[in-house]
Amino acid sequence: MKLFHGTAAANVPAILAHGLKPRGKGRGNWKHTVDSCPDAVYLTDAYGLYYAHMGTKPGERMAVLEVDTTNLDMWAFAPDEDWLEQVTRKDATLAPIDKSMDYRTRWYRRRLMHFAQFWLDSLKGLGNCTYHGVIPAKAITRVAYVDAKTNLDLIMVAGLDPMIHVTNYRICGPKYRNGMRRLFGELVELEHDDLERIHPDPAMEAERAAFLAATWARVQVAHTAP
Repeated sequence: MKLFHGTAAANVPAILAHGLKPRGKGRGNWKHTVDSCPDAVYLTDAYGLYYAHMGTKPGERMAVLEVDTTNLDMWAFAPDEDWLEQVTRKDATLAPIDKSMDYRTRWYRRRLMHFAQFWLDSLKGLGNCTYHGVIPAKAITRVAYVDAKTNLDLIMVAGLDPMIHVTNYRICGPKYRNGMRRLFGELVELEHDDLERIHPDPAMEAERAAFLAATWARVQVAHTAP
């Protein structure tokens, strides 16, 4: 399985030298909401570009790392706390259902490894999971570099600026997953996407498709492992 992690391009040399590490006491990217788990690296099959954008300053070049999970410890995976919070809102035996979303999310964030066996469910339900440990450089197979203008074009035309919610992922998951494949130049065996055609006018749809193809072609992909 290939999963993805978004970051600033400036971080890539250190990651390839020392591995992809949990943020620890470092500053997180989610000050407007609940901070990420400091002991985990977040991986996704859908939102690599969005997370790269959130991890960069305006105008900075972004990078999406492709991670080969066969080189990782399967016992170190756990769910994403947002998935846990969203799918247990009616389950009074876990996080208190009379508390706020932030409270419940933090409750799960402190206990992610208690729910480790559900990491694949988290990936299938929300497109995210966590990895509790350092991801070695050997597990990073490719890096896609995206500049701010290319990312903006993809957001505006391909709709790759997601809402991280189980309902949205159920509907739009194929679009996001196909986006990650196209990011790395994989144009075969794409999932069926009911939302792929936006314009009913064939001429406008052809123009949009041509623009998207040219936009994807601006992405620079580098191989990092033999």
